[in-house]
Amino acid sequence: NPAHGTLYVDAPPEAQKPWLVQLYTTTGQLLKTEAAYQDHFTIDIQNIRTGIYILRLTNGAGVSMTSRVLIRGTEIASL
Repeated sequence: NPAHGTLYVDAPPEAQKPWLVQLYTTTGQLLKTEAAYQDHFTIDIQNIRTGIYILRLTNGAGVSMTSRVLIRGTEIASL
């Protein structure tokens, strides 16, 4: 479901923490980096322009996963 200015993330619960959370443009520019210590967390996207972005999560063991994210104004949807 779309959110208003916030990206909600549900990470795999069995993974080591902390999560390194990175949001990139499709051209590879890093826009945001955060650390998360829970399996369910939020990312503030209020200042992110409409477009498609890459969300990369890296767990405490160094295992990464990526997902495309569509941000529409202050609403988001996973692709």
